[in-house]
Amino acid sequence: MELVFTVIAIVLVGTAYLLLQHFRGGAAQCRRPIGEWLSSYQARSPVEQHEMAEMLLRRSIRLAANMGVQINLDELLGNGAEPADLIAAWQVRLPGVIPAAYLPGTPASTVGALLLIQQVDPSRFHELLGQSAAG
Repeated sequence: MELVFTVIAIVLVGTAYLLLQHFRGGAAQCRRPIGEWLSSYQARSPVEQHEMAEMLLRRSIRLAANMGVQINLDELLGNGAEPADLIAAWQVRLPGVIPAAYLPGTPASTVGALLLIQQVDPSRFHELLGQSAAG
């Protein structure tokens, strides 16, 4: 009986450790510069891309909230869209939305938060970048 308890305890501790590593790994990915994050994202399988996209969206939404803009992921995606679809749209929009001078070294979650803010509250986006709303 004691052996069974020991085995169960080891399995539970191991599972908790693996889950913690999984979530910490995703958070660490989001802190990488956007260029590195996109390269890593493109090299992954579709399932891994989905997980990375979802983690980036969640971290970016949290960061956007810290910047004063509340965003609801379900409303943002709507109509059954996938997080990976939003990342693909970001890749197209990125060069025209955020000046290239801001991108080197900027964490993926920061770029994600800015793109989300630009999408839902353009005036706040321009304010954060120190631009006038006109341009």
